[in-house]
Amino acid sequence: MLAISHPSSLAALALAGFAFLGQAAQVRAQDPVPAPVEVKSRTTVALSSSIWTEKAQAVQGTYRIEVITKGDRVVSRTLRFGADFKTKSGPDLKVVLSPMEASKVASKTALKGSFTLGSLESAKGACAYEIPAEVDLSRYHAVLIHCQKYTKLWGSAALSEGEVMDSGSTWVKKSNKIRGHSELVQTSKAPDLKVILSPLALAHATNDNAMKGGIVVANLKAVKGGQEFLLPKGITLKGSQSILIHCQQYTKLWGGATLKKRDHS
Repeated sequence: MLAISHPSSLAALALAGFAFLGQAAQVRAQDPVPAPVEVKSRTTVALSSSIWTEKAQAVQGTYRIEVITKGDRVVSRTLRFGADFKTKSGPDLKVVLSPMEASKVASKTALKGSFTLGSLESAKGACAYEIPAEVDLSRYHAVLIHCQKYTKLWGSAALSEGEVMDSGSTWVKKSNKIRGHSELVQTSKAPDLKVILSPLALAHATNDNAMKGGIVVANLKAVKGGQEFLLPKGITLKGSQSILIHCQQYTKLWGGATLKKRDHS
């Protein structure tokens, strides 16, 4: 039990309390405020290439999409044509992102479901086009140079995942003359990989016959890690001798495994 014998003691206690609180506030005010951590921006190349499909006119040169990020936030995305970019000048040329495959898009379908980044700044040399934040790049498969006034597609190029490490068009003749453009692309994702149940023995499977008589179970989900695929209803393993991983787009057999002999009925 706390007993106060004199009124002045209460006043002294109250003043002492205020004095203590004042000192505490003063100490807190003098504590150093930590400086904010600066988040540096980082520029990465989302994709780059140099192979154009000629339509009405020849188009050549490197192109890439650069992404600038700060932490987890995307600051900007830019489509850049390299200093080696070149095509024929024309009226009303537009730079367009198309949802169609580069090899399949035509003059009449160039603007179907597309997004126009802007007018072509120059028919020769480096130029850049900002990609608005609302544009979902996963929806688009090609970049186009398109004459909107006369509905003429100059050329198209694939927006493939990967970064060009080297490219060129100079070939040394050996037994036959070779012409064309080549490039070496670094990528962590292979295009169009299929999981196939094949009636062929693994030793007999090749690039050309990997799809013959086989059943495409699914697209490969990833190039690393465990995966499961449910067989469609009515599909059994009867008659299948191997399971193959096959790149349908480029007709390349990645590899395979022999199915163990058991009752597959």
